[in-house]
Amino acid sequence: MSYRKFPENVNNRKGKTMRRSIHSFGVIVLAAITALGGTATTAVAQDASDMSYLFDQISHGLREEVHRRRIENDRSRFDLDRYMQRNTPTLDEQREGFRLQQVLRALGDPPVTEIRSGKTLNDLLVDTQILQSRGIRAEGVALPSHVLRSINVSAADSSSEAGIFKKGRLSWPVVLRDRAFDTERRAIVRLIPKAVSQLSGGHVDAGTLGGLDRAVSGLNKRLKEMAKEQGDHASWSPAEYIAAKEFLQRMEKAVNLLDQPNAAEVLVLARDLQADTAAELVAYMSTHGLRFAPAAPGDERAYLTTYRALADYDMRLQAKAGSQSQLRSTQRASDKQPVGGRRNYALASTSTLKGQLKGVR
Repeated sequence: MSYRKFPENVNNRKGKTMRRSIHSFGVIVLAAITALGGTATTAVAQDASDMSYLFDQISHGLREEVHRRRIENDRSRFDLDRYMQRNTPTLDEQREGFRLQQVLRALGDPPVTEIRSGKTLNDLLVDTQILQSRGIRAEGVALPSHVLRSINVSAADSSSEAGIFKKGRLSWPVVLRDRAFDTERRAIVRLIPKAVSQLSGGHVDAGTLGGLDRAVSGLNKRLKEMAKEQGDHASWSPAEYIAAKEFLQRMEKAVNLLDQPNAAEVLVLARDLQADTAAELVAYMSTHGLRFAPAAPGDERAYLTTYRALADYDMRLQAKAGSQSQLRSTQRASDKQPVGGRRNYALASTSTLKGQLKGVR
């Protein structure tokens, strides 16, 4: 049996190599002296021995210096790691920083598409909910009832939506009005009122749900087939095709809602948003666990109005939060108490938000 021989320590190998080099150098020096002066004397031999000893000491000193430098590097690396740990934001702080960035974006000039999708409204909703939870209150802009009737909401923990069922009739996109989609479209028009009626009694019949699911899937399949067949020669524009796809996606989410245990409750809450102001709308949605769903075709103006009201309300809350924060800081200064702890993410104003975001980065 053969045993594997572990490699020597790198420092030992280097030391041995250095000593061999030193001895070789001494031998060379001795040989040179002999060649030049003939027979080497005892004094010369003694000098060579002293030189070898001197080089041994130098080699030992160099090894000690390397060892010392290695310890210093390890200590510096350890100090750097501790510094990074102390100054790197935690995961919660990074999430909060990202949330504040989204709030700044919402309060600035967000794209209309993000307002229509509900993203901007939900960013402002979460921010106002956080400020309200801290006991901060402010007056909200009035929201007319006809505006709220055009706002779609869904359960906060669900991807489904009830907006399609609110108006009692569907507003079909241009592409899906084509005769090629008549069979599935008529099935959906017939089954939706039936499903809503059954839902008010407790639950939707499996046959009704299955029929809706098959009809929506059929529309999706037929739309893809027609798009593949017609290609660039399709009779519809890209915008019209996208509108049809978005409508079918909303239909799928609506059908999914009908199969959920709290479907009846969500539908009732979505049909009647009981609020007169932006503040009351936030409180209502917080109480019932709702969030904004995408706008239906024709509801864009209502979403813009709601966005302006929420943005104004959020800025008022931020102003109140900034005033309270400044008051607490003044009280601490008067009491000569040091202000400690982790970063404070209370939203005081847009400028304060920017300063906090720099701290998070």
